[in-house]
Amino acid sequence: MSFAALQARVNSAAMEKLSDIATINTVAVNVKFDESYADPLGFSGSSPSLIAISTEMTGLAQGSTVFYGGVNYTVTAIKPDGAGMTRLMLQEV
Repeated sequence: MSFAALQARVNSAAMEKLSDIATINTVAVNVKFDESYADPLGFSGSSPSLIAISTEMTGLAQGSTVFYGGVNYTVTAIKPDGAGMTRLMLQEV
């Protein structure tokens, strides 16, 4: 088994056990949501994002819609990690 195949199996198993469900462009996807504290330019706030398996987020683009935890978000940035996962930076609508 190649390293890439092993990495994909580990990512899939971890997300299956440790994730929640978000709707991305009307498709249910296993995600890990993060709303860490952010302090850009001295203003307090939060920086919501989520991470998911890259191959589960097909057709994704900046401006795509995400629904998670009763809140609608817009994708502001897409950041693949090069290891089969992608982080979406979000802005609440």
